[in-house]
Amino acid sequence: YFSSWSDGGAISHTVAPTNNTTYTAKFGTQYYLTMNAGTGGKVSPASSWRTAGTSVSISATPSAGYSFSKWTGSGTGSFSGTTNPVNITMNGPITETATFTPPVQVTVQQLPPVVHSASMVPITAPRKHLPGRRVRLIPSRPLRRRMVAQVFATTLVAGVTAGPSHTASPQPRARPTPRNSAPNIT
Repeated sequence: YFSSWSDGGAISHTVAPTNNTTYTAKFGTQYYLTMNAGTGGKVSPASSWRTAGTSVSISATPSAGYSFSKWTGSGTGSFSGTTNPVNITMNGPITETATFTPPVQVTVQQLPPVVHSASMVPITAPRKHLPGRRVRLIPSRPLRRRMVAQVFATTLVAGVTAGPSHTASPQPRARPTPRNSAPNIT
């Protein structure tokens, strides 16, 4: 770029030399700053010519839901790292690229309820329970610790019951009941 004339005149001016005179045009050096934004944001300033040796503040702004990740720079005076905004020095042509991190996708999946079965577990009823009488079955102590049992009724048949299946609502980290755990009769 044009900087000045040796006589201090404007870029375009009239001269009237009276003897041998040398006029020297001075030019400054400029380098091109290339700015790139990855998906999910924008950068500033825009790409442009910059005077050699000058400091330029660059910044990256993420779009909604995204976050700034890093700068990747090339050229003398460029910057690579996670600082934002940051200053670079134009000591040569520079390319800076901002990278953005996309939003994290979280999928929540509801698992089906755990079903524990007490069916076909022979239970000998005490003498006070007669055939045809309704009784309430309560899960054994280990089973109660792992689940909240729904109250259900069954019918005694000849003093022995083959109780129906029951459904349980699991508490956090519910595990299946061991096979040798039979419900208690109350």
